[in-house]
Amino acid sequence: MGIRFSVLGEVQAWRCGEEVQLGGPQQRALLGLLLLREGMPVSLDDLIDQMWARNPPASARVTVRTYVSRLRRSFGQEDGEGSILSTAGGYRIPIGTNDMLDLDVFRRQFEEAQGARAAGNTELAAALLRQALSLWQGPALAGAHGDFVEHERARLEQVRLSALEEQISLDLELGRHNDLVPDLTGLVKAYPMRERMHELLMLGLYRAGRQADALRAYQHIRLLLNDELGIDPGPGLQTLHQQILQSAPGLLPSITPPNSPPPASACPNTASSPDTQVQTEPISNTQAQGEQMVPPTTTCPQPAWRPAQLETDIPDFVGRDLDIAWITDIVERTVQPNIAGLTGLEGIGKTALALHTAHLLRDRFPDGQLHADLGAGTGRPANPFVILGRFLRALGVPLTELPEMLEERASLWRTVLDQRRVLIMLDDAESSDQVRHLLPPRSGSAALITSPRSMPELPAVSWRKLTAMTPPDAVGLLTAIIGRERYDNEPQTCDRLLAGSSYHPLAIRLLSARILTKANWTMACITQQICDDVFQLPGGSLHEDGKAVGRSIWRAERRLGENARQAFRLASIAEVTVWCPDSASAALSVSRVFAIAAFDALIDAHLVEPLPDGCYEFPKLVRLVTWSQARAAGQGAACDGARERLCRFYLQTERNARRAINTQPPLPRKGVNDFADGMSFNDSDTARQWLARTSPDRAAAMKRLLDHLSDPSQRTPRDTLTTAAKFAALRALEAS
Repeated sequence: MGIRFSVLGEVQAWRCGEEVQLGGPQQRALLGLLLLREGMPVSLDDLIDQMWARNPPASARVTVRTYVSRLRRSFGQEDGEGSILSTAGGYRIPIGTNDMLDLDVFRRQFEEAQGARAAGNTELAAALLRQALSLWQGPALAGAHGDFVEHERARLEQVRLSALEEQISLDLELGRHNDLVPDLTGLVKAYPMRERMHELLMLGLYRAGRQADALRAYQHIRLLLNDELGIDPGPGLQTLHQQILQSAPGLLPSITPPNSPPPASACPNTASSPDTQVQTEPISNTQAQGEQMVPPTTTCPQPAWRPAQLETDIPDFVGRDLDIAWITDIVERTVQPNIAGLTGLEGIGKTALALHTAHLLRDRFPDGQLHADLGAGTGRPANPFVILGRFLRALGVPLTELPEMLEERASLWRTVLDQRRVLIMLDDAESSDQVRHLLPPRSGSAALITSPRSMPELPAVSWRKLTAMTPPDAVGLLTAIIGRERYDNEPQTCDRLLAGSSYHPLAIRLLSARILTKANWTMACITQQICDDVFQLPGGSLHEDGKAVGRSIWRAERRLGENARQAFRLASIAEVTVWCPDSASAALSVSRVFAIAAFDALIDAHLVEPLPDGCYEFPKLVRLVTWSQARAAGQGAACDGARERLCRFYLQTERNARRAINTQPPLPRKGVNDFADGMSFNDSDTARQWLARTSPDRAAAMKRLLDHLSDPSQRTPRDTLTTAAKFAALRALEAS
C-alpha cells in the first residue's frame, strides 16, 4: 500500500509518495488517536470519550463511523499495514516496522542513540539524536482538534524536549560549548521552568570560560523558582553550582576534539543495520570526519551489571498476607508456569502488592528483575514489540541484533531467558495480545502481571482478584501514614471514615494526605468536610483527591458495554447496598435475565461484588461516585424513576412476605415479568430472612423517595406514586 503517517507536526499521510487529503480537524484527530495507539484496538466508546470528553453530541457514534469511512476512501482502503481495520466494537491501524509512522522512527533513533552512548560512541549518539529531532516539523498533532489533542501534544512536547536536552548534553561532552551557548540562552527563555536547560546553560558557559556568567545564570533561576513557586533549585542545579564555585575538574568535557575517533569497543553505526534503516537522510557526516567503523559482525559487550528495574518498594505497605503467600507459592512452584496475575478495580492496590512481593522475592532471581508499565490505565497501551526490545537490551542483546519482526523478537526473548532466573513485572496490562509475547517460556523465570481484568485466554497465568482491605489492615495503613496518636484520639470517627471509603487503598491514602494537611483539625471536622464535599456539591467532589478516586471508577465504567453502563448508572441509587436479580429487574425495568447479565458485567469490571446467596453488593465508594456523576450528567430523573420502581417492588414484596408469614395464600400475579408483583415466598422462614436482610435498604430508599415527593421543587411528571402508595411507604418505613 506504500502509506506513511506523520504526527510530529501536522497530522499528515502519504500514499505512494503523494499526500492524502485528511479532511477537517476532528477527522484528523481521529486518525491521530488511532496512530498513537500503535496498532492496538480502540473501542468506539473510547474514541468518543477521547474526542469529546464527557459531552459528546448525540450523533457521536454516527460521526465517528463517518470519519472512518471518509479516511478509508482517502487511503484507498486495503487490508494490511496502514489500513483502518474494524475490531470488536472499535478500530485499529496496524503499524508495521517499515518506518510507517514518524513517531516510531523518532523513538527507534532515540533508543539507538542511547545504545550508542552506552557503548561509548558519543559522536554517533549525538548525530542520531539530531536526526531524530529533525523529524519534528512543528507542534505535534497540528491541524487536529479534540479534547485529547492538547494533552497528547503537551506529552509529546515533553518527549521532544527531553531528547533535545539529551542531544545538547552529548554535544557538550564533545566540546561544542561555544556553539551551544547562544541556543541555550534562547531555550531557557522559552522554557524558564525546565531546570535541566539551566544546568546545560551553566555548564556551557563554564566550559566557554565564562564562570561569572554561569554563576549569574544560577542566581537567575534560583530567584525565578523562589518568586514563582516558593521553592529552591533542585539537587542537580545546586550540585552544579557548588562544582562551578570550586572549579571542579569533573566539569571539563570528557571528550576533547570532536573529530577524534570513538573508542574501539563502540557499536557499529546503527544506521547501516537493516533494523535501523530510515527514510530520512542517512548519517554520513560523522564518517566523513574520520569515524572508524566496526565491521557489522562485531557485537557490543554485555553489560557488567544485572538489570534491577523494579521501582522503589512501598515503605508503608500493610497487610495482604494471604495474597503475598499465594504469589510466593506461584513463583516457587516447580511444575506449572511461574506466572501470577492480579486483577481488580483500579486503585485497589494491585501494583503495590506486586511490587512489594517482587522486592521480597528478588534475591531468588540472580539474573535480575525487569519492569514494564503496559499503560492500560493511560489509554495508551504499550507496544509489546518495543517492550521486548527494552528487555532484550537490558539482558545484553546488542541493539544491532534486535530482530525487526515481533514474532522473531519474542523467539529471541524466550531463547535469552532459557537457563536464566529473571523476575518480570508487567504492570497495568491491557490485553492478552499485549502480554502473550512477554511471558517467560518455562519455570525458572517468573512473571507478575497486574491488569484491570483477568485473561483466561492465557492458560499459563494463574489469576487472583484483589478486593478491598480488611478493616484491621485499613486501620494499619491509616496509622502508618498519619500516626497512631492521631488515630487513638478519635478512633470511632476514623473507623467511620474508613468504612465510608469502602476500605479502598487509594481512597485511604488520599484521605490520609488530606488529614496530614490539617494537623490542627479534629477528625470530626475533617470527616464533615469530606462528607459535604462528596454529598453536597453538584457532580461530586471538587477536591482533587476525590476526583482521583472517581477517575478509577470512571475508567472501569468506560470498559462496559452500553447496556451494562446504563444499568450501572441507574443501579447506583445511593441508599441501596445489596441487590438481588428481582430487585435489579424492577429498578432497571428489564427482564430478570437481562438484569443478571448486566450485573455479571459489573462483577467482571470489579464494580460490584457477588454474594454467596446470588445477590450483589455495591461498595459504598462506588455508589457515591457513580450516583453523583449520574446527577451531574443529567440522569437524575432516570435515577429517581429507578428508585420509584424499586420502592414499588419493595412494598409489594413486603406485602407478599407478611402474607407468607401469616400463612395466607399468595396474591394473583399480574404478569410473568411485572416487577409490581414483587417476589413470592414459599415458606415463612424465607420471607423472614428477606425482611431482615433488606430492612436497611428498604428504609433508606423509601425515606429518600418520601423526601423527594415532599419537596415541591423536585416534583416532576415522573413522580407517579399515588397518595395511597406514599402512605404505604411511610407505614413500611415505620415498621422497619
